[in-house]
Amino acid sequence: MVGDSMIAALQIPLENSISKKLENLLNMNSNKSFKYEVLNMGVSGYGPTAEALFLENEGVRYNPDIVIVNLYAGNDVTKIDFGVSGRVPIDIFEGKSLKDTNVKVTKVQRLKNFIARNYFTYSYFKDLFKKILYKGAEDVSYLEFNIYKKNYMPEMGKNLEKLKTILNHIRDYTEEKNIRLLVVLV
Repeated sequence: MVGDSMIAALQIPLENSISKKLENLLNMNSNKSFKYEVLNMGVSGYGPTAEALFLENEGVRYNPDIVIVNLYAGNDVTKIDFGVSGRVPIDIFEGKSLKDTNVKVTKVQRLKNFIARNYFTYSYFKDLFKKILYKGAEDVSYLEFNIYKKNYMPEMGKNLEKLKTILNHIRDYTEEKNIRLLVVLV
């Protein structure tokens, strides 16, 4: 299972994580001679771009039979490139593999992600900046929920198109490797 903090589930005991619950359900309902193993490859602070890179560079090393990509409808659409350094051009997903790309998760980006997730002051000033930047916007503190509105902010359309391209890339990549793919909207 790949995904962000919703899948990583670092705030709860491992046995309560989605991946462990799925593994237990599969094994409880299966033939006892066969044992399922569900690997939790969720990374807090990752968006779909970083997840695709992680899948190709690390996830496939475990020879999965199936890959479950978990998307959170809120921030996985607004923060497509979260977890990597800078904005990633959409055309890198048009090739067969991401192995040769120079897009990496830098130490600076990891530090930024850590600060964003763990320090209230940073979040407060970030939200204050958004309120100034998006004068008059509703629910500024929760911009990721704009996905549920009828009229998107202009950036949302581009993000949805990029997400579609990333998912198509993951689909093509897993097909080439004979890995089944399941995309779940969390």
